[in-house]
Amino acid sequence: MKALPVIHKEYPSYGYMQTENMCGNSENDWSALERTWNAVVHCFNNGVGAYMYWNMVLDETCKSWWDWAQNAMVIVDRNTRQVRYTDEFYLMKHLSHFVQPGSRLLKVSDHENVLAFRTADNGTAIVTYNPDEDTRFRTFVIDGKKIEVTLKPKSINTIKMNDK
Repeated sequence: MKALPVIHKEYPSYGYMQTENMCGNSENDWSALERTWNAVVHCFNNGVGAYMYWNMVLDETCKSWWDWAQNAMVIVDRNTRQVRYTDEFYLMKHLSHFVQPGSRLLKVSDHENVLAFRTADNGTAIVTYNPDEDTRFRTFVIDGKKIEVTLKPKSINTIKMNDK
């Protein structure tokens, strides 16, 4: 991850993909969401055009086929057939639902805990995270437009704007 800013600066015309999310150790909790969110923001702000999550679905052991306990977006209990969607599932749902192929990263005045994209339908999708235990008021400037939002504590938020 530390090499990405250097490589992107040296070779800005290349296309980059993050092909393996940090696997974790079967935490499958909010801390895993926070690590993935930080990685996603770092990657997109340093030239990555696609981000992939490695273990989408694991069984109740949360172990890969090589017997390593890892994080997953969906956990399926083979015995009870119960399905559990982890916090990382909802993070990736925000990103994959609102940021469709053809979307382009936009520059944001304050790039801490926020990503903004021009979507294929010429709208804007803003995905932002409030890591605080308290409500947070944020102001962003994107493409010359001032956006003010109130974010609930410990929340992932998507603001979709139709710019047509």
